[in-house]
Amino acid sequence: MDRWGIQVRGAKAVPVRAEGVMDRRSTRRVFSLWVARIIALTGLTSWRFIRPTSGQETGESSALAELDRGTPTAPEQSLADQTATEPEIEEPSAAEPTAEPPTWQPLDDDFEGGNLAHWPAVDGLVVQQEVVLDGAFAARAWSDGLLPAAAAIGFPLPQAELWTRVRFQIVTPSTDQVELLWLSDATGNQVITVVISADETLGMLARNQPVPSATTLAAGAWYELIVHAAVSTGQVDVWLNGEGQLALSQSWDLGVAPLASLQLPAGSRSTSPSTASTSTSFRSIRILDSYR
Repeated sequence: MDRWGIQVRGAKAVPVRAEGVMDRRSTRRVFSLWVARIIALTGLTSWRFIRPTSGQETGESSALAELDRGTPTAPEQSLADQTATEPEIEEPSAAEPTAEPPTWQPLDDDFEGGNLAHWPAVDGLVVQQEVVLDGAFAARAWSDGLLPAAAAIGFPLPQAELWTRVRFQIVTPSTDQVELLWLSDATGNQVITVVISADETLGMLARNQPVPSATTLAAGAWYELIVHAAVSTGQVDVWLNGEGQLALSQSWDLGVAPLASLQLPAGSRSTSPSTASTSTSFRSIRILDSYR
């Protein structure tokens, strides 16, 4: 039989083959003595025997035993234990679908499209070409005091402050008060109503409180009316053909509800059709949330 010895290289004990004959029991005894000696000298606390594989080289470079130095490592965790200790990862919840929030959409209608497509509610107001200021079309409202002539539009987002501009002509005057336009809250209550008074002067209703002026309106003339209303402060400003209307431009009790809709005239307030007949033409209407 071959004779075996052992060499110490760093932290490893490597047995080497030597010439001579030694039985297997003697080899184990010698190997054990050498291991005990190495442990005593180097402080190694554990070791394990490694069998060489068929592909490994023999000779002095073939390692048959390897000694591990240091504290033994903890046993590997089982797959079940790993699964139990791994933190749970919450799957992100799908976002709930939400409706698009309403946004403010200004109205700017010159009626040149030949229709009232911007107005979802129409009763008696028409687009015509007989009485126009410029361009080819204008809207016209005719009322006999009993049948209405109006068009209304609601705002997608009610506004606490609005600017409204309208260009109009009184085609046929009335002997009674005629509503020119009004701004209402979401419940339909009129907040600001601009009127043509029975004496053909410009007037206003602030939540049904009459506000007269001395400004006269003539039939057949075109006017530009601008109304600014701020519900939070109650401030109302009115201009006619660029001139401020001081009697109407004051702070009034407008309530607290924001402005939610606009309506062009509903005709005159009269129980006598013979005196209430009126006709008003509108060249354009513009509603903005700021002046520009």
